[in-house]
Amino acid sequence: MEADLAVIADEIYDLLVFDGRQSPSFPTLRPGLADRTVVVAGVSKTYSMTGWRIGWTIAPEPLSKAMGNLQSQETSNPCSVSQYAAVAALTGPQECVARMLAAFEQRRDLVAARLRALPGVRIPEIGGAFYAFFDIREPLTRMKAGGIETSLQWCEALLERQQVALVAGSAFGVEGHVRMSFAASEATLASGLDRIAAFLQTG
Repeated sequence: MEADLAVIADEIYDLLVFDGRQSPSFPTLRPGLADRTVVVAGVSKTYSMTGWRIGWTIAPEPLSKAMGNLQSQETSNPCSVSQYAAVAALTGPQECVARMLAAFEQRRDLVAARLRALPGVRIPEIGGAFYAFFDIREPLTRMKAGGIETSLQWCEALLERQQVALVAGSAFGVEGHVRMSFAASEATLASGLDRIAAFLQTG
């Protein structure tokens, strides 16, 4: 606030938080933040409704009106089926969210334990969502002789040799790291982790 900055708060994962924790909405953290914050959210992640294309913003009224004016000239409305489905998801029973969160926590534990067992791989605590963002800088130093020097090259080699697709950390501005999604079955994750381990051993 001292720097007079506006904030766009991406809260699409706000309910996918692990270990009984909660994710407070950014504009509630301090008086005055609501006047300079745009909250972005939707049903894509919490309710697995990615293809339904329903999201929303919460913003100061003048900015909301301006965004509405702009959007009305650039896009049409979401289809009525998607809108009714989103209302049903938001206002209906929420047990499905709790079940999904429990499943993601179990997969998180599997992925984190397996990654921490790999030589040179470092992974911080995963507090929410369904991604593991881990440090491969030490393995990269060992693989330079083979021409693999960046996280993108590492991911490309992993895909080519082991058919496992990860996202290079450089895509997020963090070189030497990679991102793995654990939005998959435990059997699929275990197979992928086996292949990552084999890649590190032979790389």
